[in-house]
Amino acid sequence: MENCNTCKYCGSVEFVEKTDLIGMHWGEVICAKCDRHIRWLPDPSVTRKFEERSQTIDEALNAGILSGWELMFIRNIRERRYLTHKQQEKFDQICVKHALKIPAIASG
Repeated sequence: MENCNTCKYCGSVEFVEKTDLIGMHWGEVICAKCDRHIRWLPDPSVTRKFEERSQTIDEALNAGILSGWELMFIRNIRERRYLTHKQQEKFDQICVKHALKIPAIASG
């Protein structure tokens, strides 16, 4: 298995992060030697929102305050980085109902 810290094209161990991209990607890592794409970088605002939501979900699960369907729903969305509009709306309703912290919406 190849080392994740080595360019699979030229073997270089030096990389550059670019975050001034136009389009749907927030940033990427490229090889400093051959200028080839290595991987995409996650948007920090999405990562922050995911971490805040996960913390709120963990608090709700540990408190044992959720009904049957709420529990199933919360467990289902726990590992999702992105929620649909309807999922986010339902999550917010559960937070309000149980006086849980609603994570701030990431601006995009």
